Amino acid sequence: MDNIIEWQGVRAKDFFFENDCTPIDNKSDYVFSLIIAVYNSEKYIAETLDSIIAQDFDFSKIQVILVDDGSTDKSYEICKKYALDYPNNLILVHKENGGVSSARNVGVHFATGKYINFIDSDDLFGKNVCSTVYKFFESNQNKTDVVAIRVKIFGDKTGESWYNKKFD
Repeated sequence: MDNIIEWQGVRAKDFFFENDCTPIDNKSDYVFSLIIAVYNSEKYIAETLDSIIAQDFDFSKIQVILVDDGSTDKSYEICKKYALDYPNNLILVHKENGGVSSARNVGVHFATGKYINFIDSDDLFGKNVCSTVYKFFESNQNKTDVVAIRVKIFGDKTGESWYNKKFD
């Protein structure tokens, strides 16, 4: 499969963000490239992916780049199933373990969407995250480069994240 890639090495060799990212006026049909660094996330990754697929934003406009960072559990197999089920939207890259930053850098190498987002492999998107962020960016094109969204904690702990207090 063209959307399942075995990456040689730990990081994107000679990768420079300014030179190697597709320009904003590219011919890609993707609006968003969502990059997920995956490492031993078998308990969460399916739920994370399901929350992206269930967006109220047109899923055909969302590119998901899964970078398996040498997982030792069943994360890769779960990601591969999704990549096979959604070959037009999902890219699965497998690489040797190098940490979250190296996985994200490799993911950026494949991004073709107008907007790039990093989502952790144990995070969930609310149903309207992509549509809300898209509307905001489009109405503030020349004023905004980065958007941060509110975060709620789920699982063993619940409630507002400390992260939300950073942005008043």
